[in-house]
Amino acid sequence: GVFTNVADVVTIRELVQLGFLVPPRAFVVDVGGTQERLREIGQVSDFFDQSEVEKILNTVAVNDEVVRHWREKAGGRQTIVFASTVQHAQDVAAAFSSAGVRAACVHGAMADAERRAILARFERGQVQVLTNVMVLTEGFDSQPVAAVVLLRKCSEKGPLVQMVGRGLRTVNPELHPGVIKKDCVVL
Repeated sequence: GVFTNVADVVTIRELVQLGFLVPPRAFVVDVGGTQERLREIGQVSDFFDQSEVEKILNTVAVNDEVVRHWREKAGGRQTIVFASTVQHAQDVAAAFSSAGVRAACVHGAMADAERRAILARFERGQVQVLTNVMVLTEGFDSQPVAAVVLLRKCSEKGPLVQMVGRGLRTVNPELHPGVIKKDCVVL
């Protein structure tokens, strides 16, 4: 049969107002016209050509600017970075590390034990910035995450909301005593 009614939709704004999520604060970082160049990339099936995204975003200049903007807008926050390719994720983690920030990278080609160990270090606060490629988009919950960096193109609203949502969770004070999160910075 065909349903004749529509389910109610709850928006992020409503969930923030109800206290289930923290509000996002978004900032666009445009280094040397990267935004314009990214708009020119075409879709490959349901996704953008991430290797083309990497060519634009994975440069020393862009990675250094990402770190600089992160320090300015979100420094001190537990952060998840969504990169375009594995090499991009590794290079961004290296840029943060070179700047003195405790950073690590997880990706699907890693051994499960290695990935679990890095995620455990992140959860304990031993890693402040965690880069990834499509590993933490859905089903990952770390309440202290208070910043999200989007360094990939996304063709659908669902995955975009999922990525930003990694930082919108409120913090349970019993699980994370002393952690206060009033918003989430999205770069």
